[in-house]
Amino acid sequence: MNVLAKIEKDNGMMSKDVAEKLRITKGYYSMLKNGVRPMSKEIGLRIHELYGIPLEAIFFPQRVDKKSINSTGTDG
Repeated sequence: MNVLAKIEKDNGMMSKDVAEKLRITKGYYSMLKNGVRPMSKEIGLRIHELYGIPLEAIFFPQRVDKKSINSTGTDG
């Protein structure tokens, strides 16, 4: 599960809600979530600031144990 899908699941949010909080269009959000577009530094930083997810988990998810990071950025 990618970081955007995890945010939705952990916070009970819909894609449009997360896109709105990130100040991006739903279409662009969908491209990020589906891996069509790469995550920009600006959007990654917004995710980190809003949800407390470590930057490494956002930009290098393959290096992070996905089960150990929740959308508040804490182990659990």
